[in-house]
Amino acid sequence: MNSEQAIRLSEAITYEQAVKIFYEMNMEEIFKIASILHNIFKGNVISYSRKIFIPITTLCKDNCLYCIYKKEPDKGGRYLELDEIIDITKRGLELGCTEALLMTGERPEIKYAEARNFLKNKNVSSTVEWLYNVSKI
Repeated sequence: MNSEQAIRLSEAITYEQAVKIFYEMNMEEIFKIASILHNIFKGNVISYSRKIFIPITTLCKDNCLYCIYKKEPDKGGRYLELDEIIDITKRGLELGCTEALLMTGERPEIKYAEARNFLKNKNVSSTVEWLYNVSKI
């Protein structure tokens, strides 16, 4: 497939056509098309953002099939303490990070006594309030 064909393929493609391509083409062909389109529209440049990922908690009330983030309390799921968050942040700064991504699960206090107890000990009523307090620091 050449660039012109790849561009035509990408213009106004329907959901049904995308599904057909996915099931009828092998992955090597799909990756080749994606690479051609990427280079045409984005160039051959790789960029990144210097950010640090800080998991405020790995507890979550939901069970999303795609998630690799959540942990149950008996499997190590918990909230990070403030000193741990600060240590992670300092390490990120030492490595040149310029942005922090604060992550939480979805309202774990609804499902887990461990979450409710942690939040109560921090004098906050929700994970969102804990996240807000952490973000101010």
